[in-house]
Amino acid sequence: GNFVGSVFLALLSDSAHTLVTDPQVKAAQGIAHLKVSLPFGVAIAKGVLCNWLVCLAVWGALASPSVSGKVLAIFWPISAFVTLGFEHCVANMFIIPQGMLAGADISVSQFLFSNIFPVTLGNIIGATVFVAGIHYLAFGEKTSEGDAEEDESEDSQEMYEDTCNVQASTSQRRTRGVALEVMGSRAGQNPYSQGSLLYKAGLASHERPAVLPATSATALPPYENLDMMRQRMSAAEGFLHHGGSLPVAGHLH
Repeated sequence: GNFVGSVFLALLSDSAHTLVTDPQVKAAQGIAHLKVSLPFGVAIAKGVLCNWLVCLAVWGALASPSVSGKVLAIFWPISAFVTLGFEHCVANMFIIPQGMLAGADISVSQFLFSNIFPVTLGNIIGATVFVAGIHYLAFGEKTSEGDAEEDESEDSQEMYEDTCNVQASTSQRRTRGVALEVMGSRAGQNPYSQGSLLYKAGLASHERPAVLPATSATALPPYENLDMMRQRMSAAEGFLHHGGSLPVAGHLH
């Protein structure tokens, strides 16, 4: 895929006449000749160093959560390998065919076996040994014990979240039950009839009561502080669990 795309781009570039001046043509020819003239060992070494830097750029980009961090992580390693003249097989799949189309006297076998093959071999070594291999030796692989601990941590977190949700839902139902009791009392109704029944129904079905008791336009008495709210909630619990009387509207003042 990389080879086909690179050669196609070289053909497209030649068709667009991107190399129009004599210095541009000579530069493309000279670079292509230089790349296929490298000794086999030198091409491998340049390939190792090149992909070592390229893979570090990829690794750094993956480690950064921000776009600016990714750009900086990529910029320095790639700039270093281009400046130092290292060899990357995919880049050469475009540069050498471009020089050949510009008139460089290079055969297809020279292109493949004097550059692409040794450079690709060096790129593989640089990536697998000096990046992935060293990281594996330094950090190892994830153990089954680590997996179990992570799963246990996730289960504990889910249980904690479920408990918080249940507590919040129960608190809402209790507060609503007290409000219904007070509303019934202010409207002149039996404070333990409709509001209590609705409150009990809400606890039993784990849902908020769908119907409010009929009341006048009288507003609910404001709670002066958090302690008063807690007293009213405790009174509601006592009524439900022990069948006692529920103090309402000023009995706790």
